[in-house]
Amino acid sequence: MQAPTNTEIDDYLRQLAGELSGPRRLKRDLLTEARGGLEDAALAYTRDGLDPRAARRRAVAEFGAPAELARLYQTELTAGQGRRLALLVALLPAGMLTSDLLWWQPPGGAAERPPTRFLILVETLDWTSYLAGAAALLAFLLLGSASRRRPVDPRLVVRSLAVLTLGTAGFVWTLGTFAAVHAVAEDSRALTWPPMIAAWVLLNTMFALMVRWAVRGVVATRVRPVPA
Repeated sequence: MQAPTNTEIDDYLRQLAGELSGPRRLKRDLLTEARGGLEDAALAYTRDGLDPRAARRRAVAEFGAPAELARLYQTELTAGQGRRLALLVALLPAGMLTSDLLWWQPPGGAAERPPTRFLILVETLDWTSYLAGAAALLAFLLLGSASRRRPVDPRLVVRSLAVLTLGTAGFVWTLGTFAAVHAVAEDSRALTWPPMIAAWVLLNTMFALMVRWAVRGVVATRVRPVPA
């Protein structure tokens, strides 16, 4: 027999959910964990002789204020958001392999060496992606999921990674746009060349996702004060 999950536990979990920000699946798992703990406690109290409603109230009261539990859970959510962002940014060097496709040449023509300024631009893009990818891998290691006890504050790691991601996305997107515009200025037929279109769509999609997850990372690092 299980104690019915009624308004007391549901209300508590709604308040707790409102305090949390992070990956939906991980958030759902943490709320399920909290519900299991509350239901187990309520069931134990009913076996001690309390009526179900009083048992649920006591379980909720002894579980702690939602804001206090949210502070603990938010640490894990912040780390989870950071790990997801870190993996995406770590893929940036692979995505930047498509940048060479932004140099367009008319089909059937003799292969031309891209202008020096274009080669410098592409090399800058490449090295920026390498450095960002390496930083992301380091962040991923620091946010390892093996334990909730980590050597550094996840909020600091995730916020730093989010700022790095936003800066990298803006910088690389700007240079990539310049490269695309340069190719079109050289020959407007570049606008209809499938490899260039595919590269532009891929990179823009990747940058949009990076920015979105970086913003979510910043939101997940918000400090939530515990009531006195």
